[in-house]
Amino acid sequence: MFTGIIQSRSRVLDVATIDESLKLTIRRPESFEIQEGSSLAINGVCLTVTDLTSESLMLTVMPETYRKTTLKFLRVNDVVNIEPALTLREPLDGHFVLGHVDQTVKLVKKTQDGNSVKLTFELPDSLATFVAYKGSVALDGTSLTVTQVTDKTFTVNLIPYTADNTGLLNVHQDDQYNLEVDVLARYIQRAQVEADVW
Repeated sequence: MFTGIIQSRSRVLDVATIDESLKLTIRRPESFEIQEGSSLAINGVCLTVTDLTSESLMLTVMPETYRKTTLKFLRVNDVVNIEPALTLREPLDGHFVLGHVDQTVKLVKKTQDGNSVKLTFELPDSLATFVAYKGSVALDGTSLTVTQVTDKTFTVNLIPYTADNTGLLNVHQDDQYNLEVDVLARYIQRAQVEADVW
């Protein structure tokens, strides 16, 4: 489990594609402890460290993850967001993020809004009930507050610190971002469906 507060950014050293799976090697961050078997959120995707050296980390991307996320677009020298798994001694500064990306969404508009940048994304019909005004979403692993919702779009605002430390304003392949909806919204929706059945 994660919080959506990016703690490091790191460069991709190697990408080995095998059918619809990847072996991803990134430079090892110095800001936190990592061991073999550790869970890391890479651009919002929960992955397991399968091997490591003093300089690098290797992570394996299975087909389901390959198909549903932007990890398939990664190339050598790209920079990724990294967050280690939450521990009981850390504050919950963002919201509960599982690293289970629902699907990719496309950026449809970017505008300046005072001291922030407003990003508007497509909202797939299948996820519309999980995105609410003032609710939380994770985009490329970054915990953000929804500032506007329509039938087809949702909007978030980035303060300068978030923009500078997450890469969300950098060029993305096909303007696609990893979206994870709030897990609490998912369970509430499921409970309502069960209640309707009974």
